[in-house]
Amino acid sequence: MWLLLLAAAATASILITVGIVFVLFSEAIPFFGEVDFSEFATNTVWSPLGGEFGVLPLIVTSIYVAAIATIVAVPLGVGSAIYLSEYASEPFRKVIKPVLELLAGIPTVVLGFFALY
Repeated sequence: MWLLLLAAAATASILITVGIVFVLFSEAIPFFGEVDFSEFATNTVWSPLGGEFGVLPLIVTSIYVAAIATIVAVPLGVGSAIYLSEYASEPFRKVIKPVLELLAGIPTVVLGFFALY
């Protein structure tokens, strides 16, 4: 019974993923039939109403933000892990570790939304 349920869940997961990929490609193929991919990737102007679809600033900004986030997050994460495992007292560790694990489980989009307000 449980094996059948797990197999159905796995199959549903695979079918949903294939469906998402199919929809993405079926929408992207007509778009790239009208827009040159090299212009799309290298143009610096994003004006869909004007017919210009330059995605380069979005890619560069995403890489820039990810690099800054990595520079900030890696030392903080490693430092807090070392502190909790080597130096923190047991009562402090029992309180802070679940809080940090809960914080790590919250998607960054949600944290950004809260920061916006």
